[in-house]
Amino acid sequence: MEAKYGDMWELYMGSERQIWVARNEIIEKILASSTKTNYFNKGSYKEGLDEIQQHCSGISMNRDVESWRFYRKCMTNSIMSQSFLEKYHDTTQNLFGDMTCHWLKLGRNTQIDLAQWLPRFTTELIMITSSNQKTNLLDTYFNQLLRKDEKVKLKLTKSEKRSEEFLYHLCTTLRVFQYLTMFPQWLRHYVPGFKKHNDYCIEHQKRLRAMIGEVLHERKVEIEKIPKDRNIRPDFLSTLLTINTERSHVSITKEGLARPLTEDEIQAIIIEILLGGVQKTAHSICFIIYYVCRNPQVLEKLLIEITNVIGSELNSSIPLEKLDQLVYCEAIILEASRLASVFPINWKQAADTDEIGGYNWKAGTVFYLHHQGVNMSSSINPNPKVFKPERHLIQVQSKGSTEVKVNKKRSYIFSRGIHMCPGRYMAMIQMKTFMVLLLSKFEVSLVDEHASLDTTFDIVNQCKEMKIILNPKPGVLLNSFSRPSKLARLYQLARQKNGKSLSQN
Repeated sequence: MEAKYGDMWELYMGSERQIWVARNEIIEKILASSTKTNYFNKGSYKEGLDEIQQHCSGISMNRDVESWRFYRKCMTNSIMSQSFLEKYHDTTQNLFGDMTCHWLKLGRNTQIDLAQWLPRFTTELIMITSSNQKTNLLDTYFNQLLRKDEKVKLKLTKSEKRSEEFLYHLCTTLRVFQYLTMFPQWLRHYVPGFKKHNDYCIEHQKRLRAMIGEVLHERKVEIEKIPKDRNIRPDFLSTLLTINTERSHVSITKEGLARPLTEDEIQAIIIEILLGGVQKTAHSICFIIYYVCRNPQVLEKLLIEITNVIGSELNSSIPLEKLDQLVYCEAIILEASRLASVFPINWKQAADTDEIGGYNWKAGTVFYLHHQGVNMSSSINPNPKVFKPERHLIQVQSKGSTEVKVNKKRSYIFSRGIHMCPGRYMAMIQMKTFMVLLLSKFEVSLVDEHASLDTTFDIVNQCKEMKIILNPKPGVLLNSFSRPSKLARLYQLARQKNGKSLSQN
């Protein structure tokens, strides 16, 4: 469309008129930072989102400015605090050790599908840091791989089934959003076939919320048992459950909103955090590893930076404060996002009439912001198809010396304006930490170096398959990854008895 009609064109989705924009200066105007912006709402009103309470809860699709401010304040007080980010960083490193332990047990030169491992890794990471509860998704998936061997006849346990069910409902959420927003209410409610799928989508969301509700109830009971003269652990979930209560360490006193959060509101916030991690961060890491593996000169520069900033000791932990110094690492993240954006499109609705691109538009006009079109514009990014992290670096004069820094204004990775992602610090910590740990400790290569990215689109770009082969580098202590696994031991006995090797995952 852009090649034929330029950087502005219109489409009709049913009866809705959509104005698509791929011009940087227009997008920057629409993505203003003030809550008084003419473009607060993300698209037109959709009845389907009311059916799953998304228009009045959370921050992504909330159309009420006052409640949006309240929820955003609750969220930022929870996930942007220094204590939370430190815990998130530590847990990322610990979980990476658990996951690589599983990989090593699968054997050298085994194919690892990051598109399967990383959503589980990120879900478990967020659940541990937010509620101190493990989903055991990594263990469950590892056990599933072992069960592929015909000699291992162990059934999926109840807890493993529950873990996979949780992940399935979570990963289905964006498809649910897509269906509920694409089709009008009368079609979804009364036309056979459409109604059946609509009921299926609603049931998915009910089940996901019920599973999160059980976690909330367990934590609420724990809090009630803590004596009032003792402090409550300031984790993400505890903060949401106690905010504006006598047990809270955080108070939001904005007029009319100085109240505790309801359970439905907390569920909506948790779903948004999980979706941001699983659907954005996990798939972004897949794209990053893909481009780094295809560009050995980039990998070489990254490893030099890691050695200069972190050190050459392969078995030591990564200090959180060192991550900000990984400038080239961040440039790689931004460049991978430019070429393979997880969120290539954003959408906004004009509250009042406005002049955009030399035309006057009436109130209610919906603008689709085509970020990927801007990313691939040769006038903004020369040789746009070339993977070149250096395009995101700038030289800045500071105290008489020149420093190389990241030009973050070039990227839409976390959006911009008032809807900028509140989980951006979490995401950057996870992506940088994962890159450093994986690429400094292992020799990593793509199974098929000539294959294109295998993706699918459900509101966001998702990696369907991302197979790599990895082997520990000399000097990496393998026992630092070891962790007992009952099923692994049973498998090893079966393999020794039958003289078989594990099938590739």
